[in-house]
Amino acid sequence: LFVNYIADNKKRFALIITMTCIVISGYSIYSINIQKKSNKAMESIFKELNKVEPSIAKLQNIVDKFEDKPAGAIAYMHLIYDSYNSNNSNKINRLINDYLVVFNDPLMEASFFETRANILMNNENYNKAIQFLDQAINIDGLDAFYIRFNIAKAWIYIQKEQYTKATQLLNDINNNDKITNLERSKVNQMIAYVSNMNQ
Repeated sequence: LFVNYIADNKKRFALIITMTCIVISGYSIYSINIQKKSNKAMESIFKELNKVEPSIAKLQNIVDKFEDKPAGAIAYMHLIYDSYNSNNSNKINRLINDYLVVFNDPLMEASFFETRANILMNNENYNKAIQFLDQAINIDGLDAFYIRFNIAKAWIYIQKEQYTKATQLLNDINNNDKITNLERSKVNQMIAYVSNMNQ
């Protein structure tokens, strides 16, 4: 029956096949062009970041054009970092609220969450900051940063005068076999501070 249907509708079937091929070809060309543009954007990113003073305008343009691509994510993080260092809270808020950047790299995603937490800590929005630190902590494959994020979390507990939570977390960090000497020294200083506050 299907063979008869094709024979009876040969012209129409040929047209459907032709149109399908055109659509598939068009999509393939479109995908290739998008990839080429994305690769070019990555080249522009690295070229800018190798400069002593990267062009913020060029990085902003890359974010606007490649918001959902790795190049856009890299440019976006640099803009966040630049705004944070210059204490430009209005620009930080605009970047955070106006873009839905896609992070394909777990380290970059964690850095974004940590930066958000730092901004919130500066504004004394500690509860929200903890939420972002927890998101960073829960990203798989970032064991090397686990202690750093938790130290920041313990610092928030201290700022909130939640000394019991701070002490418990700091002791857990101290018992982590991956802790560095520098981190252990910092943790011990924080434990001593909490102990002194409890007296």
